[in-house]
Amino acid sequence: ITKPSKSKTPHPKTSQRNALLESVLLSSVPMWRACSFCERRGLTCEASPLDSVRCASCIRNNQSSCDVQGVSVHQLRKIASQHAKLESEMEKAEAELAASMAKVNRLRLQKR
Repeated sequence: ITKPSKSKTPHPKTSQRNALLESVLLSSVPMWRACSFCERRGLTCEASPLDSVRCASCIRNNQSSCDVQGVSVHQLRKIASQHAKLESEMEKAEAELAASMAKVNRLRLQKR
């Protein structure tokens, strides 16, 4: 039994990504500073700031974020939010530690 052959049409997102990649490649220039993705892999980082915030390699490899143009405002906000959350957790942990140490000291005094 043979399976009927299906004509495989690319997913719309794949077609959109390929069109963006083609556009970027047509007007791309080598970047003086490679993005993290290209740097880790030893690739030449080429981008077209007029067409996309991502370099050609990140588009080709479906990387959601590319830091070829530096840190974006959104990324800075996310970092600041994570920093504030960690600072709050650290303060809470320090307060719990201080309370535990006070309890240990109180128990040591009672033990004498």
